[in-house]
Amino acid sequence: MLWVYLIASVGLAGIIVETWFSHRKATAQVREDITRVRTGIRQHQSATTAIEDKRKAAEEHSRELTAEREKYAPEVELKRQELEELVEIWRKHHPVDPFDDMPRI
Repeated sequence: MLWVYLIASVGLAGIIVETWFSHRKATAQVREDITRVRTGIRQHQSATTAIEDKRKAAEEHSRELTAEREKYAPEVELKRQELEELVEIWRKHHPVDPFDDMPRI
């Protein structure tokens, strides 16, 4: 009868060892997954930071361009008025529109 207990205990020990090895394997897999996820998070954070830096640079460039446009706005308005005056003078002396491709004579 002792040999039955011995076989049962060896079988139980085998089950315990198999469970322990599978637990170690599962734990190692979880550690790999955690490492992979952390690496992905770091990559996404660096990409997000780079995108945020580009957005800030684009906003700054937009502000610079807006300031430059505002700087030239009075000069553009003055040139527009000069052009309108020149067109009026032209129209007084010429019966055709200076911007027509085919004059109306």
